[in-house]
Amino acid sequence: KEANQIPDKDFDMMIGNIIDDKEVQDQVGYEKYDIVAANILADVLVPLTPVIVHQMKKGAYYITSGIL
Repeated sequence: KEANQIPDKDFDMMIGNIIDDKEVQDQVGYEKYDIVAANILADVLVPLTPVIVHQMKKGAYYITSGIL
């Protein structure tokens, strides 16, 4: 955050498993994000995708990449 000069008021972070933890899903929110980017292993992307679409606004972009 400091390297990119992001003020504290504009930065929020949490640690958790959004794939299977309903509390994390609720805390992150629903239909809230215009863009979701994930650069992680395919073994995580596959179960993440059907969950994360609920956090995204209609018409949002889902950008993924990672190691197969």
